[in-house]
Amino acid sequence: MTSQRPSAVVFSSAYQVLLGLIWLHQMSAMPGPLLKLLVASIAFGHWYAAAGLYLMCEWGRQRTLQFAMFDLLSVLPMVLGQQITPWGALLQLGMPLYTLHALNDSRVRERFS
Repeated sequence: MTSQRPSAVVFSSAYQVLLGLIWLHQMSAMPGPLLKLLVASIAFGHWYAAAGLYLMCEWGRQRTLQFAMFDLLSVLPMVLGQQITPWGALLQLGMPLYTLHALNDSRVRERFS
């Protein structure tokens, strides 16, 4: 483990914590206990990825990249179906694209254990 974390790692980790909080907030809108449990597990998955990323573990980096790909794939039908404004697409695609680019950088990847 390194003593100095790259800013991309800290930024992406904070974003994963934020996504976990958003999913936890969405849990209150779910009708049944099974759906609430499912949404809570998604929130926990984001926090788990954030912790692994912040601790500079390779599995945390890989999990965060998986979440970024899921985010991209979930926005893609809206973009192709023209159901989203270009500004909304930029906002929803920007952070996953940044995460994929920043965490796959060779200088950042070599710092993970």
